[in-house]
Amino acid sequence: MYQILVLIVLIVFIAFSFITLQYWLHDEQVYERVGHAISLSVKVLPCCISAEKENHETLAAGFIRDINNPVEIDRCKLLLEFHNVLEKNLSLYKNFSEIRENILAKVLVYYDRFFIADRFDRWSPPYFFSTVYGDKLYYLNIKDDSIWYYENNQKFYTSLNAIGMSHDQKNNIVIDKLNSFISGYTYDPINKSSINIKIFNPESSDPVYRLSSSSFNVLDGITFFVIYRNFKRPEMGNFFINLDKAIVCGYTLK
Repeated sequence: MYQILVLIVLIVFIAFSFITLQYWLHDEQVYERVGHAISLSVKVLPCCISAEKENHETLAAGFIRDINNPVEIDRCKLLLEFHNVLEKNLSLYKNFSEIRENILAKVLVYYDRFFIADRFDRWSPPYFFSTVYGDKLYYLNIKDDSIWYYENNQKFYTSLNAIGMSHDQKNNIVIDKLNSFISGYTYDPINKSSINIKIFNPESSDPVYRLSSSSFNVLDGITFFVIYRNFKRPEMGNFFINLDKAIVCGYTLK
């Protein structure tokens, strides 16, 4: 009787392991294909520069212009082109609509602000790279040392050095600000977790950080990146298998 019980337990264990492996292998195949398709699709960014004359003049000049007047991206066109290319790359995949719904955020980062489009393609208002430092609210940018603040409804410019802020501190503020909003867009109520992106801070002098950190860096220019997350809990009897896959792909205009 004991041997039969052991055999039954062994059979159940093998069956459970096999089914889990099948789920995992299938997810890995989908993950690789989706990641490749998204990586190609974010490269539509240069095609979505606003058609206004001054934008093309600036592009030809190499972005030598006022930090507060960067090349503008047509955000509606950006989403349209992104989804068109993505659909072409995944046209044979039967669950394309599900993949599209699992793209939780599309993020467009300028030098001093960023926008996020949710899974329904609704763009947010601009989120500025601002922080309270000392007794003032400062607005930062990722291009140079210039920062600004408002006093009595007037705009005043200063620099990082003038207020004693390092480049490393500034970049960490920008990275934390991005992740704080991305966290809200990618939160999964079942898994009770969000995505935190390892954005590389090039000013960090910590050798361990530089060695282990991801090379993903949105601090180089105008960047468009998307976040895909697919969390599943297939049920097997009284058990659940947690399958959590995330992809972050981006493209930068310098």
